[in-house]
Parts: sequence; structure tokens; C-alpha cells
Amino acid sequence: MSDLESDFSDFDNDFRADDTSDSNVTSSDESDMDEDEDLQTASDSVTTEDEDNIDPEQGPRMPIFGNDQEPPNIPFTSHPGPRIHLQRTAKPVDYYRLILSARVIDILVTETNQYADQWILQNADYLQRFRHSRVHRWIKEGHTSSEEIEAYISVIINMGLIKKSSLPDYWDVRNPSQSTPWFVDHFNRDRFQLLTKFFILQTIQNNQSLTTLIIDFIK
Repeated sequence: MSDLESDFSDFDNDFRADDTSDSNVTSSDESDMDEDEDLQTASDSVTTEDEDNIDPEQGPRMPIFGNDQEPPNIPFTSHPGPRIHLQRTAKPVDYYRLILSARVIDILVTETNQYADQWILQNADYLQRFRHSRVHRWIKEGHTSSEEIEAYISVIINMGLIKKSSLPDYWDVRNPSQSTPWFVDHFNRDRFQLLTKFFILQTIQNNQSLTTLIIDFIK
């Protein structure tokens, strides 16, 4: 065999070796692709199952750890809905009375007046030095009443419905396009701020719990 034929023979052997290597690489790539397809299929299956269990209000549940499990569902054994059934002709104020009954309003009146008296007594020196304090109007006008407390609560509720940038804006009648005379008709601003200062459900006495539940007053 000539040197030229020997060179071609070696080249042919190298080519076949490379071809075999490419075949192995291709086979390996195909194996990896098969594994990727299997993983994708498994992932799609899990995704489909997760989508079936998605709560539209809470969105999809995203596991944090590999063994993350959903918390157990605790069965609700009570009867949902209101326990006191009003007539179909009941007005909104009738539902309001279920929570803020006359008894609760009386408690608010008593506690607010007691707290105001207590504050005035403890701050007598301050009131002597500041003769223009708004509190002097409270002393002059006197204690609050159940009618005034209910009017105060109605104003608070209505403030939640009518948004303004600051408290004085509710009593600003200089701009007709922005004024809300309903608030002015119920209170002057100083009296409302005084009620806000002294309004309280329960005055705190010595060694008294600070975590009394409001539900105890409503029952």
C-alpha cells in the first residue's frame, strides 16, 4: 500500500470514528430530549391538577418546600348567618339597633361624661393657663346625651362614605361645590372635636384589664 493510500485509509478510519461519536452524541441528545418531554408531561399533569384545585378568590397555591402539604379542612359545625331574623320590611336602622342598642348607647353616654369630668379635674391647671382651650366650651355646654351620641356615630359612619382630605373640610361651606351641609346641620366643628376627644366605651380604672371585649357590652 502506497503512502497516499495509507493516508486515505487513516482518514477514513478517523471519519468513521467521528461518525460513531456523533451517533453517540445524537443518541445522548435524544435521550435527554425524551427525559425533558417526560418531565414536561409530568409538570403539565401537576399543573393541570393544581389548576383544578385553584380557589378563584385565593389564587393558585404555591408550594414552598418539596413536602409542603395543604392544611386540613376544619369542618364548620355551627349554623351560618344571623341568629336574629328581622322582618323583610325592616329598615337599616333596625339592623343598627341589633349592635348599638339603647343599653350600649347609655353606656357610651355615661362613660364619655365620666371621662370628660375626670380629664377636666386632672387638667385644671392646664385649663387655667389656656383660657381659649376648646374644653371650656364643653364645661359651658354640659354633658353629652344619648341623642347626641347617636348623632355623633351617624356622622362617623357618613365620614367613611364621604372622603375628604381633612376633618375641617367637612365643615367648610365657603366652596359650594365642595361643601357638605349635612355635617354642619348635625354639629358645629368644636363640639364634634370635643366628643371625639372624650368619646370612650369604658374608662380604665386601677388594675383593670385593658383587653375587655366589645362583645361583652353588646350581649
